[in-house]
Amino acid sequence: MVKNLGQLNMVILDNVTEMWDWVFADSFPETAAPCSQQAKEGIAIVWPENAVEVLKKGEIFSCRRHRKTGSVLEIPNGFLHEGPEGVQSGDITDSRLAVEQGEVLGVALREKDRWLIRKGSALGWLFLQ
Repeated sequence: MVKNLGQLNMVILDNVTEMWDWVFADSFPETAAPCSQQAKEGIAIVWPENAVEVLKKGEIFSCRRHRKTGSVLEIPNGFLHEGPEGVQSGDITDSRLAVEQGEVLGVALREKDRWLIRKGSALGWLFLQ
């Protein structure tokens, strides 16, 4: 199973040379970045440490506190669900990736003010200017 924001990773072993390589695949449509931004490190919420507390519910994003780290971040409401320990989040990050205008990116989620993007194998946000 590949999660909705996941990627399928494949290891390739050449039986003759015994060299190995890897590739990944996902289903994100690719498009050129409409603007540039600098990188900003953030946190990643992943299973099984994905319990979050509600701080403020919004129309598209909700402000949540990650129970394990205490970090506060905005999470798209569509990533939230009830689990055995209360509200849980799907895999998400609040990192911003370094992007140059015109660079080709995979776009996992488009919102009015930001996109959740894949650049290479990294996932993060691009805030539109």
